[in-house]
Amino acid sequence: MKLHCVFLVALSFCCLDTSADTLTLRGARSPIECRILSGGIEGLHVVLEQESAVQSLVPWSTISSIETEAPMPALQRFLTQGEKLWRAKIRFLRGDLQLAEPSFALLFREFEGSNSKDARLASEGLLRCYLARGKLDAALHPWLETVKLEEFGVESPFAELLPILDSSTLLSPYLPPVWQVDENARVILEKYKQSSMKTTSSLAKVLLSQGTDEKVSLVTGVEDGKFLPHIIAAANGDPLSILALEKTLDSAPLWKQNWINYFIALGLVRKDDESSKKAGMLLFAKISANSQRENPWLSGSAMFLLADELDTSGFKEEAKRIRKEMRRVFPTHPLLYTAISK
Repeated sequence: MKLHCVFLVALSFCCLDTSADTLTLRGARSPIECRILSGGIEGLHVVLEQESAVQSLVPWSTISSIETEAPMPALQRFLTQGEKLWRAKIRFLRGDLQLAEPSFALLFREFEGSNSKDARLASEGLLRCYLARGKLDAALHPWLETVKLEEFGVESPFAELLPILDSSTLLSPYLPPVWQVDENARVILEKYKQSSMKTTSSLAKVLLSQGTDEKVSLVTGVEDGKFLPHIIAAANGDPLSILALEKTLDSAPLWKQNWINYFIALGLVRKDDESSKKAGMLLFAKISANSQRENPWLSGSAMFLLADELDTSGFKEEAKRIRKEMRRVFPTHPLLYTAISK
């Protein structure tokens, strides 16, 4: 059940009561004396004894234990949630995705709609798990939630890792917009389109335009608001967007170069003339060779699409060799299983 409403545990204190509660944080050498004011999905509200006038909101995932003068059983559910979040993060950081992912998936549903640090941990943790396993379709929802929290001002809980969001676009370099905008994706995008966070709403609106004739507007509130609209338009073969992206290619970071080449290639192979198709196939070949480490999903997809184009053009043996190489280099690529299921 989603916890959209903050569940507060009201705690009354007598003005003559000078007793303190005790809070132990994970990794801390000694407990902290405090007064607990309330607790809910957003965290534990406390007043630190050494800073009597200062209130703090402590994320549940950072709390090891609480000792109180009066029993507070209603806090236990949040402590349990916090421990699950902390354990999921530890499992992810040690590379145990099979155990981390289901925990993050469950907690993501429980924290969705909250603007807390724990909500960011749940959404970004799930996003990182999905991206690590190449599950780009599933990553759409936690990415949008992570973007919303980033825009709200909640910092990443994975400061020790490379950022999952690009600051100039709020896109994830590991999540190119290659998913099908099916009914499930449309429901998710429509929801975030209504967000009060302007950039989050704008991103959802632009992504909803995929595969339509709707004129794509810029993404608001980011440094490079043209990049995503140009990428989407280039995939549809728009010559002006292709030209604009080509002009920025040399100065773009590597992940943007890979995206630019991939989406231009999509637009070119969809054209009717043979010269455009050949140019698109050459770009697919370039991506498959050059971006295996930086963006393995795109590299594998480029091989997959190149093989399809070669097949269609009558180069059966060449297509067969590329598919064999793709299975060798990317044995778990999701497109391989999509092809089998068809």
